[in-house]
Amino acid sequence: MANVKLRAGAESGYRRSARMSVNAELPLTFRIGDLVFKLADAAEREAALALRKKVYSKQYGHVPIDPCEDRAYHPVVLAGPNRELVGCAAILGPELRPFEIERFIDIDEILGPGRRPGLTGRLCIRPDFRDLQRSVRILSGVMYLTYAVTMRRGFTDLLIYVPASLISFYEKALFRRLDVTFFHPGPGFEAHLMNLDISGVRQRLADPASFLAKLLQPVSGAG
Repeated sequence: MANVKLRAGAESGYRRSARMSVNAELPLTFRIGDLVFKLADAAEREAALALRKKVYSKQYGHVPIDPCEDRAYHPVVLAGPNRELVGCAAILGPELRPFEIERFIDIDEILGPGRRPGLTGRLCIRPDFRDLQRSVRILSGVMYLTYAVTMRRGFTDLLIYVPASLISFYEKALFRRLDVTFFHPGPGFEAHLMNLDISGVRQRLADPASFLAKLLQPVSGAG
C-alpha cells in the first residue's frame, strides 16, 4: 500500500539565442552536439523497446510492459551518421489512464480535481553511452523533449516514480518530490512519487541560472 502524506498546496529550443524565450514553442526535434532527440517513428519505437528490454532485464531482472505501448510517446536519442538509437524513454498521456501505478496510489486524491496528468519513465541509455558527459546530455535532452510533448498535448502535470537515488537529479529537472511512497513489485524498489506542474516549466527553463537552462544552451534545431 502507498504511504501518502499530502502537503498543503501539493501539487530551445533553437540556437538563435542562448536562452529560451518564455513565449517560444519547444521543438520536438533538436540536437545537442552530435545527439539527435525526437519522437520515435514505428521502427525507432521497436528499437527503443528492444533497448529497454536489454537494460531492464540486466539491471532489474524485470522488463516493464504497458498494454498501451503503441499509443505512448517514445522520446528517442540517435547518435552518429547512422543515427543509432542510444537512449529512450516513454510518456503516457492522460487519455491512457488508469496508469499501472494507480493500483498502488490514488492520483486524483494526490493532485486534486480537474488535473490532466501524464506519466513518464522507462528511461534507458545504451551502456557504451553512459560516460558522464554523454549521459548527462542524454538525460537533459530527453527531459527537454518530454516537456515539449507535455506542453503541446495539454498535460497539467507530469508524474514519475523513482528510487531514492534519482530524486536529486529529477529535482534539478524541475520535478517536485511528493510525500508519497509505495513499493513497486516490478522493479522491486520503494518508489518515490514526483510531480512536475507543467504551467511553470516555460518560465523556469527561461531562467539562465537553472540547472537545465545551462545544460541546454547548446540545443539547436535538427533538420
